Amino acid sequence: MTTEKCARAAELLAGAWREKRQIKDFPSDLRPADRAEAYAIQDRMADLLGFDVIGWKLGMTSTNALKKTEPIPGRMFAPFFAQSPATMRKADFIDPMIEPEFAFRLTADVPARAEPYTREYMAAVAVLHMAIEVAGVRVPQPQFDGLMMIADNGGNAAFVAGPMVPNWAKLDLPRIVSRLEFDGERGAESLSGDDRCDPLGILVWLANDLSKRGIGMAKGCWVSTGSGTKPTALGSHAKAVAVFEGVGTVELTLA
Repeated sequence: MTTEKCARAAELLAGAWREKRQIKDFPSDLRPADRAEAYAIQDRMADLLGFDVIGWKLGMTSTNALKKTEPIPGRMFAPFFAQSPATMRKADFIDPMIEPEFAFRLTADVPARAEPYTREYMAAVAVLHMAIEVAGVRVPQPQFDGLMMIADNGGNAAFVAGPMVPNWAKLDLPRIVSRLEFDGERGAESLSGDDRCDPLGILVWLANDLSKRGIGMAKGCWVSTGSGTKPTALGSHAKAVAVFEGVGTVELTLA
């Protein structure tokens, strides 16, 4: 892909983000052919939007998904970040999908470097929180694939940080049951087994993938590691609660 085509693809995605719309027929000649092109489009789109970046989200992180592809990263932007209990404008999103996730917050800088980061290193510089990711896409199905998802900022729309999880390193995170409730009604139920992810492993993968791209993470950076349930549309409901059994809850109202 030429630099000009990369820039044009990024312009289309940035425009769709600003205008809160989807691109029904994304030009086929502007679609990324490999991960490097997808990253280049996402990087350029983020530059065009000009938002402060507060962290990263990861998709396709379950054990089953990792048999087919590497995780899919996207940036999380400051204007679309809130602390639970949070209220955001529903009009700012297109068909928002709700995902309960575990997210890390870094307690030290993690600079780009040649030496790979390890589980032990990353566990020592991170604290864990419960969270909600609001997913949303600018390029809908059937055009959406893994590379297009990377280009479209990993399908991220917003992020809600919940309470910190004490003594998280002693917990078997993939086995913690999570679910969604919408306006007090039972929503999506917990994934289990190979449909769940290893949150710390995903954090390590991101640190090393970003290092290869010459990108570091600063102290305070958030990393959300993948959904504990099937991503679920909020639909006509207003309030979403992510329940992590035995741990706590995260609340989001889209008004």
